[in-house]
Amino acid sequence: MAINLISDSINQIRKGSKSKSKSVLIFYSKKMMCILDVLYLNGLIRGFRHYHRGGEVRKIEVLLKYRGNGSPTLKRILAFPRNSDHVGAKALCVMQCSLGFGCLVISTSRGGVMSGKEALRLKIGGVLLCYAT
Repeated sequence: MAINLISDSINQIRKGSKSKSKSVLIFYSKKMMCILDVLYLNGLIRGFRHYHRGGEVRKIEVLLKYRGNGSPTLKRILAFPRNSDHVGAKALCVMQCSLGFGCLVISTSRGGVMSGKEALRLKIGGVLLCYAT
């Protein structure tokens, strides 16, 4: 059985945020690093770093962010379906999603992974990866 690392990682982040953990460990992938970079630049997480423990298994430690009253800044994060069920988004759809609150993460053929607002600025669409508020 194949594991969808993006969905699993996003699920771990969601669970950690609900349980008010300081950080969570997820499996390493280049695409997940790009997604975390977009979340960091939009102020939804405190940061992330490589976590090596005993050699081969590489993981990422995601540092979760909370407000002064203890509520998480990352209230909701949703993963879109697996790669076999690509959910494409044209620039108009990206515009409609980006006008609301939150951060839409898109994988494009130009520039890799970026936020919905950045894709809208460049007037391009792509494959939806996740949505976070």
